Amino acid sequence: MTAQTTPATFTVEPRSRINGYQIMNAAHLPDTPDRSPLVEDFLYDTDTMLLYAPAGGYKSMVAINLAVAVANGGTFMSKQAHQRRVLFVDGELSAYSFKQRFELFGHSEKLDILSECFQPPEGLHQLPAIQLEQTTAPKLAHGKAGRRAIADDEPRKGWQSELLTLVRLNEYGLVVLDNVRTLTVDTDENNAKDVAALNTLVKRLRYLGCAVLVIHHTRKGKDESGASVFAGSSNLLTVYNTAICIETPCKGVISFTVDKDRENSIGDYFRETHWRLDSSPGVGFLQADAHAIGRAEMCRLMRRIDDGEFTTKGAIHEAAKKEHGLRYGNSQGPLKGLWAKLLEEDVINDDYRTFTERVTHAVKSKIPGCDFSPIDTEDF
Repeated sequence: MTAQTTPATFTVEPRSRINGYQIMNAAHLPDTPDRSPLVEDFLYDTDTMLLYAPAGGYKSMVAINLAVAVANGGTFMSKQAHQRRVLFVDGELSAYSFKQRFELFGHSEKLDILSECFQPPEGLHQLPAIQLEQTTAPKLAHGKAGRRAIADDEPRKGWQSELLTLVRLNEYGLVVLDNVRTLTVDTDENNAKDVAALNTLVKRLRYLGCAVLVIHHTRKGKDESGASVFAGSSNLLTVYNTAICIETPCKGVISFTVDKDRENSIGDYFRETHWRLDSSPGVGFLQADAHAIGRAEMCRLMRRIDDGEFTTKGAIHEAAKKEHGLRYGNSQGPLKGLWAKLLEEDVINDDYRTFTERVTHAVKSKIPGCDFSPIDTEDF
């Protein structure tokens, strides 16, 4: 008869860390420091923000304006910024573009730019493809002064690890990544697994104690309500405290649509205000009356139509959208949508049939001074 062996007793050793995750007893959470604002009612330290807009939608302009304001302790859209060192990681602009934009927004000794555009020409062929690796990123441990230190014995492979080291050593308070597509050339934004690597980088930057602003694009189409939607997997949104879309309600005017605000960081001022970029150096974005600007553009378009400037109706629609920034529904046809918008703002008082005759007359004859009811001649 075979003797039965008694199984060894299974014991669990007390641990405070598993695979880089640190155990924190909930009773100690009240000791967690409060957040400090980088920009009042908008951005705080350790915040993660996704800012997105269509191509040409002022994404980089807003990001540079914010970066300069924080680096100088100035103002961002009339709100006070608190000075911290800033790192602007760029994957798109040329050196000359940076020169132009910083001449507009101002310079700062506390703002550093990391970009391949400053690479000497003879070294361009040596640049490796940017990889957002996860397995080679260093584990993070608690460091001094509430920041995190990177262990010296961890592997330093890939640009994610190097970026974390750079941010820790220079103690940046804000890191801007502009933008997802150009900085992550081998990442499929529609693939949740690929996006997870970018999310890992954003989280680890936050663990270092800085705020992170990531710039991204919108999809080509809009959702059912007509709103812009960020491009790619919904997993892209998971690690951000706030997600903001830049809208252009009319030509040259922007506003923010807040899609996510986990910490209730974004004040009503940023939700309700419109801004226009001032061309004077060092000014940035100023408050704007979007309604007045939009109505002025409608009046200018109508004057151009009456003056016989356009040769086709398609040219009118194109000018309405691209040159005058008019946004109008086209479910019943673009001409009817334009007419409804002009009528709504009292730019014209024609019924639809009269309006179409007016447009047809202006297009075919190109004779200035059509014999129709004049538009508002108020001087804008």
